[in-house]
Amino acid sequence: MDWQDASSLQMVVAEPQSVAVPTVAPVAEAVSELARPVATSEGLGGELRDQEFAIILETLKECEGRRKEMAEKLGISPRTLRYKLAKMRDAGIEIPS
Repeated sequence: MDWQDASSLQMVVAEPQSVAVPTVAPVAEAVSELARPVATSEGLGGELRDQEFAIILETLKECEGRRKEMAEKLGISPRTLRYKLAKMRDAGIEIPS
């Protein structure tokens, strides 16, 4: 069928049974990368948490324990820093004074 002009398209729309639609079978089963779980409970989330804790501890040493300076350097509020330090203590990490 010639699709060069609008009359051909109108004819197909008016008479859809006149257009042959090919049946295509899949060659292989599609496996999506998104279908697999990205991380388990200790996977990516655990790695990110560990990296965050390491950055906080490193900043603690650089700032010699000054919490306000740490919070400014990390770009977080002092309250958020206190919360994160409490979480680290709860996780069993020793926080130097």
